[in-house]
Amino acid sequence: MKKVLTSFGVGEHHRLLGLSIPTFYLYAQNHQYDLFIPDQSFFDTETRQLPPAWWKLDLIEYLFSIYDQVLWIDADVIICRFEEDISNYVDSNNDFGVVVHETNDGQVPNCGVWLLNKSCLKWLNSLKHFNNFRRSQRSEEHTSELQSRFGISYAVFCLKK
Repeated sequence: MKKVLTSFGVGEHHRLLGLSIPTFYLYAQNHQYDLFIPDQSFFDTETRQLPPAWWKLDLIEYLFSIYDQVLWIDADVIICRFEEDISNYVDSNNDFGVVVHETNDGQVPNCGVWLLNKSCLKWLNSLKHFNNFRRSQRSEEHTSELQSRFGISYAVFCLKK
């Protein structure tokens, strides 16, 4: 299976990415991921009109033309533990896995660490054009709506400090 770890940084996150890249490199090396870190010129003009959080969808779609699995990690994440491959926690039958934070309010999903299997391509392009999703608030109800609309199957994994 061909795997890639990817991220990018815009504005202040570009500086943070400079701090994160050495940890991304070590993680990628330890778990046989390629590392792909594009700069802003990678993205077309239309994509750059969107908030940067949406740029990752075009990046992920491109990477699936080369790879079977994409690990997105936000630019402000520093990897501290290198012994386990996060892909071991996402079954190949699931389209993707996200980190879930345990909070006082319960579990909160976070796409700052997002492992995607190639099977997600069936809904990824639709998600890019789903304007209501772009404008909506994050909510459990909305997540369920997206799951049913796109037939998304996913796994969640908790990171413990």
